[in-house]
Amino acid sequence: MVSSSMVTTDMSLSYCMVYMTAPSADEAQTIAQCLIQERLAACVHLCPPIEALFVWQGLQKRTEYPLMAKTTSQQQERLCQRAKELHSDSCPGIVVLPICHGVPDFLAWIKEQTTPPAPS
Repeated sequence: MVSSSMVTTDMSLSYCMVYMTAPSADEAQTIAQCLIQERLAACVHLCPPIEALFVWQGLQKRTEYPLMAKTTSQQQERLCQRAKELHSDSCPGIVVLPICHGVPDFLAWIKEQTTPPAPS
């Protein structure tokens, strides 16, 4: 169990995870690298493939590759837009999940990684 002193509920800066899937491992890798390089996400988990069943112009079944990106609420819209631009599906499933609590040092790291560098 994590003690209450190790988690924060400070909502002055909120954090979230953005969940999405890609139709191929290569596309998932491309999206993840771009989100990291553009500082839209601090970290992207590339998960093992899953089988998805869904209705899109009829019943569909395909293998998908989940991604989970950690970011700030300030970056979430830009991250979602960029992921949509990079995605080959016409209507990619991209959802934002709030992070309600977290270890303060970890949340500070997310903020640091998603803050653009100051102009020189």
